[in-house]
Amino acid sequence: TGGERERNTFGSLIRITSSDAYLGCIETEPDHITVLIHLSSPSLPSCRSFDSALSEISRRYPTNTKFVSCPLGCVADYLSGKFKASALPCLLVYRGGEVVASFVKLGEELGEGFLSEDVEGFLVDHGVLVGAQASVPGILRGATRDDDSD
Repeated sequence: TGGERERNTFGSLIRITSSDAYLGCIETEPDHITVLIHLSSPSLPSCRSFDSALSEISRRYPTNTKFVSCPLGCVADYLSGKFKASALPCLLVYRGGEVVASFVKLGEELGEGFLSEDVEGFLVDHGVLVGAQASVPGILRGATRDDDSD
């Protein structure tokens, strides 16, 4: 339906600031919607950089994928007591209200600069982002091109 189509269109990074909003992001979406929640700390440059990359990627995946940024303090009650800010930036991926993937210390995996193309490639490689929406440059997808006319 038209309403469902509108509801499943996002196209931007949604910033939340409460545990209720966090739960709402997870519990109110249909099972086919992928919800990516960046647990962040605005005081960390790596988290600000990761937010920027997610914001760019969200515009390339406007349907069926919801991109959210949430300060770690808003969800501390829901996390293991062992979870530390040193694990940031952290990305939790939900479908159908369940965690399907989690990535911690993303700076160690991707470097602190977080180029949107690198983050997008990482998410595609891990099956988080799928479908025709993918706009990862061909070189990242392994495409080859022979322009030699010699």
